[in-house]
Amino acid sequence: MLGSARFALKEKGKNKYDFMSSSALALGAALWRSCCSGERNENAKEVRKMRTRVIGPPGTGKTSWAIRKVAEFIKAGYDPGSIVATTFTRSGRRAIKEKVRAILRSEGLLKGKAEDRWIGRTIHSICKELLGIPSKSVMDWKHLKDFADAYRYKLSLLESHSYDVDGEFRDVMLETADDYYLFFVDWWRHRMYPKPELAYPDFMKRFWKSLPGGFDKQRLMLFLKRYDEYKRENGLWDFADFLVGALRERACPEGIKILFCDEAQDLSPLLLNVTVMWESRAERSFYIGDPNQAIYGFMGGDHKLLAEMPCEEEIQLVRSNRVPRAVWEKDKRLLERFGLWYREDYLPRNEEGYVVRGRAPSWRELPFQGKKVFVMHRTRMLAREWGDMLIEMGIPFKALRGRQSPLDREEVKVVGLLERLAKGEAVTIQEMAELVADTSYIPSALYLERGAKTRMKRLAEQDPERPVTKHDLPELGFNMRFMAKFTEGKLFSLLKLDEREREYLIRAYRKYASVLGKVEIYNGTIHAFKGEECDIAVINPDLTKRTADGLVTSPQEEAKVFHTALTRAREGVYILYPQRGMGFPI
Repeated sequence: MLGSARFALKEKGKNKYDFMSSSALALGAALWRSCCSGERNENAKEVRKMRTRVIGPPGTGKTSWAIRKVAEFIKAGYDPGSIVATTFTRSGRRAIKEKVRAILRSEGLLKGKAEDRWIGRTIHSICKELLGIPSKSVMDWKHLKDFADAYRYKLSLLESHSYDVDGEFRDVMLETADDYYLFFVDWWRHRMYPKPELAYPDFMKRFWKSLPGGFDKQRLMLFLKRYDEYKRENGLWDFADFLVGALRERACPEGIKILFCDEAQDLSPLLLNVTVMWESRAERSFYIGDPNQAIYGFMGGDHKLLAEMPCEEEIQLVRSNRVPRAVWEKDKRLLERFGLWYREDYLPRNEEGYVVRGRAPSWRELPFQGKKVFVMHRTRMLAREWGDMLIEMGIPFKALRGRQSPLDREEVKVVGLLERLAKGEAVTIQEMAELVADTSYIPSALYLERGAKTRMKRLAEQDPERPVTKHDLPELGFNMRFMAKFTEGKLFSLLKLDEREREYLIRAYRKYASVLGKVEIYNGTIHAFKGEECDIAVINPDLTKRTADGLVTSPQEEAKVFHTALTRAREGVYILYPQRGMGFPI
């Protein structure tokens, strides 16, 4: 058997779905042709009343529109369980789910979570649930590592392949030929080619400038064969398998009447096939998006599927509630240079805003206190480099993708608790019991007397709100070694951290102690911030060789990525000078 036995399921090799089957993809292709040609099959004619396309530039309230519309249908008498509302971004999913629930609860229309089970979900997660796939059967980065080790494949940043079916698409790290082989696995299926051999010429035409040395068709086909065998023998599914399986089984949410598909500009042919199958049983469907924010073309997404989709009604949202005038004007010049723009009645927010070009801002001078700041990069590699730089500078930040920030670690919360004690404030015995219960925070063998954890747990059970001050620590079982470091203020030396992380936290704490617990600087890729908004956007225009090649072969796609970055900001944008010799011309 290929791979490690620890990942094998009891019924390995008995999964009935043919992951690489052309039959399911051919079935979907027929649905897609019907959708794009404007034809309606007989069942659809009997049921569906109307398909609506909603188009809106950045900040015009597309997701808010969908939330209000979902609530309107439920108020009109539709069962929440008959409404399917999907999106691709984590922020969109959270907003739809929470805001719809808040509206319905305020009017007494929602009693339990199960009633709105299909609202605020990704298409992948719904397919996974419909097919009854357990989470342990989902291919993740540990399985990929096992697979790569078995055949000595070199896959970059395997942790980036952690699958969160209720999260969003993730941009990928493409450095080695093996990375591109794995990338092709999803790409050919999302593009709905019946066979991978038929997809190969188009793949080469699109990506040939970026392919590393050693990329070879014969090796690619061998990779596909091995990858499929590994999944079969270990009973595993990847994300594209969810979609192909749903098409093959005609899996559809029972009783669906209304379908909402937010961020529809990022639909691939495969994803669209699934939604078309669902809407054939619904009364109404809404596809909501912005073709100029279609930034997942490299994953098989096609903005034309939304822009050219036949529909009975189209709604245009034209006033941005986010983008200020200066940023809007900069964005307009960018898009027009690449042959893109919106309707003439698209208007900015009624604030001036600002756009500044220059070197990396002085973080002490940048008015980040009380502001949300996004530091955005084109690729994961660039985000990791900046993460390293921010760590060396001692700048407090959090990471969406790229180099993880030590501030993302749970241990930092422990410092906040100890700092409160050091200042003479009281905390609860429950907080102290939780602090020592997790030995990953403070090494009990070094700093606690025998029986201290049990004693605090017992006291917390008796009176969880009992106050604790720094004078109570010896009595609770903290030894002299702990008290010495605590008294000297060496709080970070008490935690289980490597030396680099500890030094960073000490520097950040000394410089920014007043805001350490309120950090609003986020570092990551532009794709990671899709659907989010900030006060200040810091944009790194640097390109890697792959993205520089993309600027030559697909200039509009690259323009859309940086358009998405620019339009995250509510107040202003800092555009940095390129440092690598290859930069996007913002």
